[in-house]
Amino acid sequence: KSVPLFGKDITKDHNAFEAGLDRFIKLDKGDFIGRDALVEVKEKGLTRKLVQMEVMVGEDQVDAFGNESIRCPETNKVVGFTTSGAYGCLTGKSIALGYVYGSERWVGGTKLKVDLLGKQYDLQVLDKAPMAPAAVRDRQAAKAAAAAATATSA
Repeated sequence: KSVPLFGKDITKDHNAFEAGLDRFIKLDKGDFIGRDALVEVKEKGLTRKLVQMEVMVGEDQVDAFGNESIRCPETNKVVGFTTSGAYGCLTGKSIALGYVYGSERWVGGTKLKVDLLGKQYDLQVLDKAPMAPAAVRDRQAAKAAAAAATATSA
């Protein structure tokens, strides 16, 4: 589901825009603690962002745990770090969350590398979670059923 955890993926060292929580921020709703700092971040633009990634581990049984280096495949320079990861038993994939620097690397499909247990593995940035949460799946199924019922009654 790629749900970030407070204390692991979101800490006091990350601002709400970097963590993808901007949909919960209403800068036009009046003054609040931290508003000025968030306005400044928004004006300057982001330098890093929390992204979800698929780790291509092949047959190896390894997953990102957090604080592993994310590297640019062309230069091998560090361009970010993982914050958490796990094997998605329903997707059959190793999934990781991490902060990546450089907006060109936040786009879904971007190829990167990650250092896990002394070996480098390929990563691919994902546009959306590899599996929709149950509530979303239920709404999608209900919508499809309603559309099918409407089509058959017409």
